[in-house]
Amino acid sequence: LVDPLLSMDRLSALMREFVEAAEAGQHKEKGWLSTAYGVSKIGEVVLSRILARENPKLFVSSCCPGWVRTDMAGPSAPKSVDEGADTPVWLVTRPDPDSGGFYAERAPYDIMGLAK
Repeated sequence: LVDPLLSMDRLSALMREFVEAAEAGQHKEKGWLSTAYGVSKIGEVVLSRILARENPKLFVSSCCPGWVRTDMAGPSAPKSVDEGADTPVWLVTRPDPDSGGFYAERAPYDIMGLAK
């Protein structure tokens, strides 16, 4: 997943490998994260990098809104929906977009050593 030249086909194959390993209860021993949510987020970040690389005229990045009070996160999450929308809105309205990056709190964030 850290290969900067990873293809869409290879990413899809890796995600299928995770699903198969998780279904067999072997994902941890095969080196995967313990949660499907975490693996899906890593897959999303890598997918955005692939799309940005393959479509240089498009702006494609991904971001984390943080822990936001939603049905999924529950009422204890510290951020409102408006606060969670801040980074995504900033990404699409900034004058100097940087395609292929991952952002949190309006800043580049190196998730799993995937910095560009």
